[in-house]
Amino acid sequence: MIFPSGEITVSRFFRDDDKNLVILPNFYDRLICHVEDSISCPDTEGAFADLTKPANGDAIRKALPDSCLFDDVSSFLVCLASLLSKQWNEEDGPLLTNEKANIFLVRSKSDICYSVRARRINNQWRLPVHFTFESLTWQAGRRVFFRT
Repeated sequence: MIFPSGEITVSRFFRDDDKNLVILPNFYDRLICHVEDSISCPDTEGAFADLTKPANGDAIRKALPDSCLFDDVSSFLVCLASLLSKQWNEEDGPLLTNEKANIFLVRSKSDICYSVRARRINNQWRLPVHFTFESLTWQAGRRVFFRT
């Protein structure tokens, strides 16, 4: 799959007053505060895989080569915005919309790896961010997105 190129204004897309999007404070603190307000990225080749057994973020991180991580927060945010906007109201697409988590591993400029979860609950996309080493375990059937 291709995460399409694009340009977004972060403050317009990832805002906390949108009834379809719940932005948790750690999404701002760990990702948004590190990027310019207007960002763009080229097409990015990627893929996804569904977990066949439970795994925590650290185990998923170790199973993927470094090159598969989203290693640029700006590019990741453009990719995420593109995916969300195509499935804003639960349209068909690669994101799970059945309350199961879509997981993205993102490395910050300070070399911290985060697990970003996009999950559709009660007609809203929720976007919490976790450190990959946290003890949170993702159950089978959750979807992991990565670069190829």
